[in-house]
Amino acid sequence: MPDGEDELPAWSIADVGEFAAYGPILGCLIVPLCGVALALAWMIQRAGAPAWATSAVAIAYATFPYGAFTWWTWNKQALRLSNGRVLSARAARCLAFVLWLTVASCLVIRFARW
Repeated sequence: MPDGEDELPAWSIADVGEFAAYGPILGCLIVPLCGVALALAWMIQRAGAPAWATSAVAIAYATFPYGAFTWWTWNKQALRLSNGRVLSARAARCLAFVLWLTVASCLVIRFARW
């Protein structure tokens, strides 16, 4: 933590390992979410939307776990990484958002070159 800030109590620091406990839940959500994404893509295509709209649905589906991590991180006061480093709330949100944005950008580039 930067100098001049008060130390956070240990109970207010979320551990990244806590998010791993949601792994089975996210894994179970992927299957029905795939059906929803396919149905949404089909409806978008039937409505005559441009081709990039179905790609946007695919990107949203593929980045669902990263979006879930970003959502989970958003209201945390601090985040302890697996290497022991503690990030402030702002740094944790920034890390989660940049992680999601990087994956989404890689998929956009991949879809653009497909």
